Amino acid sequence: MKRQNSRAVEDGSQVIDFPPVGTVQSQAAKWLAVLDSDNPSPVQIAEFKAWIAESEEHREEFESLLSFWGELNILTQTVPPRQKANRTRARHTRLWQQAFACIAVVAVVAALIFMPGRPSVYVTGIGEQKTIVLPDGTSALLNTNSRMEVDYDDSHRRIRLGYGEALFEIERDPDRPFEVHAGDGTVRALGTIFGVYLVDGSVEVLVTEGVVEIEKSKPVPIEQPGVLEEELSAVQNKHSANNFENIPIRVETGTRAVFDQKEFSGIELAEVDQSYTDTRHAWRHGVLAFDQQPLEEVVKEMARYTSLKFVIPEKSVREMKVGGIFKLGDTDAMAEALFHGFGIRSDQVAADVVYLFTIENQ
Repeated sequence: MKRQNSRAVEDGSQVIDFPPVGTVQSQAAKWLAVLDSDNPSPVQIAEFKAWIAESEEHREEFESLLSFWGELNILTQTVPPRQKANRTRARHTRLWQQAFACIAVVAVVAALIFMPGRPSVYVTGIGEQKTIVLPDGTSALLNTNSRMEVDYDDSHRRIRLGYGEALFEIERDPDRPFEVHAGDGTVRALGTIFGVYLVDGSVEVLVTEGVVEIEKSKPVPIEQPGVLEEELSAVQNKHSANNFENIPIRVETGTRAVFDQKEFSGIELAEVDQSYTDTRHAWRHGVLAFDQQPLEEVVKEMARYTSLKFVIPEKSVREMKVGGIFKLGDTDAMAEALFHGFGIRSDQVAADVVYLFTIENQ
């Protein structure tokens, strides 16, 4: 791993040659500056943890820079012996303050990186996808505009999908069940492949290999700061009031399960064939595939990968069944296909708003 380049100048001090903007080195330098500030915010700390967990290269580069930064602090502040007699006590005081500051930053960063039990946060922007390899070897593919928290320890593997979509390929570990908490439900698996998608107030689970169990999420059985004991008891009683909701539902390969995101009251199950699964997860390969779906659903799915908002005033156009394969975010290709194949015209009325209508009603 390359270190920051440095060179000596005539006065004996060290000068850093800054890395090109956009490189891993420059990103690591930015995070070091953020953590060296007086009071990094919780959001900045969460973003740093997500960045350093993205790849081993990020971790190695940051640790290398951190070590080098500590060395550089000593090099730039150490005074040759023959000059020390002429330095004031303030100079020595400043040296020790800076040395202690260096030690403090190293300690904080080490705690952020290595402290067990602290959830890691992963976020994707619009049109972005990330593949995250979790500590046990489980693979999580995070789709566009999604947020996921990862909480691992010796007894459990918990994921909280805040919004968006993720596809999981689970490494089997009978001693630590793998759980995905999404909305008001929990999806549990020992070893399987499945996707979870939060959309329009619902949670969709599509199992492509193995078996999962879905049940109503239970309250965390630990003390909660600021919550009175009787209030916590009331919450727990509410969650256990309907016993049928606490019975796990098995969902097997080739099954699509849907439940309400805010109020878990049951699960809708439907068997699907391989073509449906391939179409539904086509985004893994950089495309979206549609087969005789209402245009309203098609443009809603396309809009997830762009900042554009589509408006379809005519009900007959919204319900029109269309199909095709489009690159993620390629709204121009979609508009062209709709025009030539279905006589639907697009009109961009604002920077982020596009209207779709039939040619005769333009």
